[in-house]
Parts: sequence; structure tokens; C-alpha cells
Amino acid sequence: MGKPAAARGPRASSPTIADVAAAAGVSSSTASRAFNHPHLLREDTVARVKAVADTLGFRHNRHAKALSTGRSSALGLIVPDLSNPFFPPLVHAAQLTAENQGYSLYILSSEHNAARERHLAAVVSRDVAGLILASPRMSTTHVREVAEQVPTVLINGRVKGMSSVLVSAARAITDAVTNAVERQVTGIAYIGSEERWWPNTERETSARTEAANHSLPYRRLRLAEPTYEDARDLVSSMECRPGELLIAFDDIVAHGVLDGMRARGYRAPEDFRILGCDDALPINTQPALSTVHLDTRMAARIAVDLLLSDDPDSSAQSVVVSGTYRPGETT
Repeated sequence: MGKPAAARGPRASSPTIADVAAAAGVSSSTASRAFNHPHLLREDTVARVKAVADTLGFRHNRHAKALSTGRSSALGLIVPDLSNPFFPPLVHAAQLTAENQGYSLYILSSEHNAARERHLAAVVSRDVAGLILASPRMSTTHVREVAEQVPTVLINGRVKGMSSVLVSAARAITDAVTNAVERQVTGIAYIGSEERWWPNTERETSARTEAANHSLPYRRLRLAEPTYEDARDLVSSMECRPGELLIAFDDIVAHGVLDGMRARGYRAPEDFRILGCDDALPINTQPALSTVHLDTRMAARIAVDLLLSDDPDSSAQSVVVSGTYRPGETT
């Protein structure tokens, strides 16, 4: 028996979003956004896509993207540590922003482990329409590999050619040092980890630069990990220099130093001064910690918008969200 003759006449299957995109002269992602997120596109683009869809007889299905690409209407967010108070407000804002635009959000923690982060990114990229990496620990090469698999935006990470949102403490550190100089500060020290990741590097660089700008002695005090315990242990072998401003990587490190210094009989600001960063601990301390407020909620909202913007890979954008100095009693 011979093979049956090929069917003739109209195509048996319904037109897809890819067919609409091709006929309208736009990308599939743009065609999808014309139905799911029209506010992200120009009105004339939305009108053209929908006119072509009507002509082809395309029927919109909000799950069409999942059917055509194998990905659900979901985004991914990988953070290094969900227990760190810096990240829950960021996660919450990203979740709400994604949901407002019709997406769910997968949230994962790498536990500060670059290999685990890379594995999580490889797994989740198969199931999401876009991925946000917050304070990534992966190498630049590995971040680029992830971006080749799924649209990716960075928070507190910089890779050439990729969109990023940088929550910067630089200006606030400048303001804090200026305030300290007016109160006869005697030197500056930065307390952070060995890791060469963007937030740590920016804060260390800012501290060192401000010391040079004001002709002040500078030293770098290193932690194995930026934790309360490591910071407290550091103090046992650290020289306390009267009037020195200690700039801690974050509020957790700052509180570890304060506790360790207190155990040795030193007080801030009488014996030393200290500045935290993140303004993330929801507690009042004695003395009240001077710190840098960072708007992680705004950073998360911007990152989601960048990820869902029209043709996010066509031109990388870098958005800086500057922190503000919040003086307390320790500087």
C-alpha cells in the first residue's frame, strides 16, 4: 500500500503567536506582550500586532507563550541568602511587581555558593521567561552562559552588555565620611570579606577613596565571611584606634563589631566610630547604629521592568539606585 496523499487546502492548525509576529514584522516576545502587557509597548505596535492577529484568525491564549516556548508565565529570582535582612524586601517587591504584570516568581537561594548558584540558574532557566540574579557569585563567563539561555537582569552585579540595577552606597559613604571629618575623625577602616563581588568591592573602594580624599590613614580588615560571628571574633585581635571610623560591609557585620568591642570595654562613639550599610535590621539598638539606607524595593521593581521591557536584549541598561546616609549615634 502506498503512502496517503498529502492533505491539501487550508492549514489544519490554528495560527500561533509566532505566525502573528512574522506577519507583523516583530519578535515573538513583542507579539506576546501586545496581548499580555500592552503598556510596555508603543500604541501603534500593539494596534499593528492585533490587526494582523485578527486577519490571521489568531485567538489569544494567555498561556500561548508557554505552549510555544515551553516556558510558563513565570520569572526566576536567585539571591545569595534569604536569611539576610537585606533580601526579603527585595524579594517581596519583585514578587508583587511580577504578579502585577501577569507573572509568577520562582525564588531560590544560592547560599553564597557560586557552584550552587550556577546549578540553580541552569535548572530554573528551562522553566521561566526571564531571570534576575541578585548579587551574583558566579564568574562573568558563567553569568554570560546563563544569559544565553534566558533573558537575564542583574541586581548588584556588572557584566558588559547585560542590563543591571546597582544599589550604590558610594554617595552615602562620602556623606558619612564628610560628617566624620567635621567631628575630627582620625582614620578610616573597611571591614568586609575577601569576596570580589560588586557590593563588597564598591563599598571598599568608596572607603579607601574617601580616606585618600581627606588624607586620612586607611586600613582594610578582612573577614572570612561577612557574618555577625566572624565580625565579633575579628574584634578579639583588632587594634582599637581612638576616633577611627569603621565602615562595615553591612549592618550585621557592624553589630558583630559593636558586640565584640563592648565585650572588650570599648564604646561607640566614645572610643571608635562605626557605620553600617543596608539599614536592614528591623530593631533599635543602643547606641543607635549610623547606617546607609538602600532602597532594595525600588531596585527589584526596576529589575522586573527591565526584564519585561520590549526587546530587553537589544540594548543593555545600567540603572543606579543611590543610597542615603542615615546618621545615628555611632558616628
